[in-house]
Amino acid sequence: MSLMDQEWMSKLEQFARKLALRDVYLIADQGVLDNPLLDGLNRLSPPVQWFSLYQGQPEEPLLEMAPLLMRLEPVCWQHRQWIADLIAAFSCKPGLLIFLSPLSFSTLAAHLRNLADGAWEDRSGLVRYYDTRMFPLLMQHVLTEEQKAWFLEPVYLWSYRDRDDKICWLEGECSPVQATIPEAIKINFSDEQMMKLDVAIDAQQFTVSEKFSTFFTTQEEKFNTLWQLGWQAHQQNFVGDLASWFESHFEE
Repeated sequence: MSLMDQEWMSKLEQFARKLALRDVYLIADQGVLDNPLLDGLNRLSPPVQWFSLYQGQPEEPLLEMAPLLMRLEPVCWQHRQWIADLIAAFSCKPGLLIFLSPLSFSTLAAHLRNLADGAWEDRSGLVRYYDTRMFPLLMQHVLTEEQKAWFLEPVYLWSYRDRDDKICWLEGECSPVQATIPEAIKINFSDEQMMKLDVAIDAQQFTVSEKFSTFFTTQEEKFNTLWQLGWQAHQQNFVGDLASWFESHFEE
């Protein structure tokens, strides 16, 4: 493990001990990896509880591509090594969310599966909140306060890597006295929320290209700036090439 990875693992263990938790929960998106995780996961001892967030979705048969929720105990050496291996495997890749929660695995599995099932108008589809490029955008700019609470209230903290491989932390709102979550929830996106996500897709495409890179020192700075400018373009009813809109602002 790199020094940064070791520090991440150490802090997770420290937080877990402070909160009197044995478990660490991970959501790992197999779709961004070269090899599926299930063979290795099923060989661990003691056995690991896991759940596919594709369950009940049209994508359910694609188990080897599915985002997996896993409950791991760092005090068990095989579990700890598995966490370390996942942290290394997802270096510079989106798709590893780690969190701490006092809730049971079955409760969290049902809840997180519901959060992955979104809707817009009369259409439904996956909410890929486990994509760590989109997770902070959802929490900061897209979701309503009620929708954000569905992510924060069951959890003490979330942790992930950003586009620059920097370790990030998001504090949850879970109460150690009473942690409950609503049943039968569904994220119903408004037209404005969907437009914000569309702007994010454009901003991400420009972020991974060389265009405009000389104006930024980090990938996160580039994405966030382009997203803000893209959203401004939408609000001002701009019609035309988005790259020209960006250029006009960088030339100022």
